[in-house]
Amino acid sequence: MNSTAPSTLCSSLILSGYFWFCILTPQQWHFIDGVNLIFHEAGHAICFFLPALVTAAAGSGLQVAIPLVCAVYFLNRREVVTANTLGLWVAQNVISVSAYMHDAIKMELPLLGGDSSTHDWNFIFGQLEILNWSVTLANLCMYTGYGIAITCSIIIVRFFVQHGKTKF
Repeated sequence: MNSTAPSTLCSSLILSGYFWFCILTPQQWHFIDGVNLIFHEAGHAICFFLPALVTAAAGSGLQVAIPLVCAVYFLNRREVVTANTLGLWVAQNVISVSAYMHDAIKMELPLLGGDSSTHDWNFIFGQLEILNWSVTLANLCMYTGYGIAITCSIIIVRFFVQHGKTKF
């Protein structure tokens, strides 16, 4: 697909706006969070036979990896707009994971299995004996997500400016 096609540009603008809305409201539930949750839980299921620490981390890992693989695929095809729009999905996931990490001590977020479920990041940080670093690490993750989002947005805007000959 041509990155300058009007349909690609319109889709990118709509999705970019949606992902920015999700990025700026990480404590709210969005449609895309349901999709992300499927990937998150699949990460646990795929790694169930590995050590508990790896299985716990695999949820957030796959949640971020799926949109990252999609973005890299389109980047390799030199579809800059699509790749960076998917980069915003990566950023949204990184920020979503940061919110989960930030909850590691208080454990107030609702979990899929209810109160009997293990909070992944409480378990991970506890096993690594760095629970007291959870807020700092969550903030680092959050700022990384914002950095990804800003970078992808700049690239998309630059592409629009440089290839603005296309009419909608």
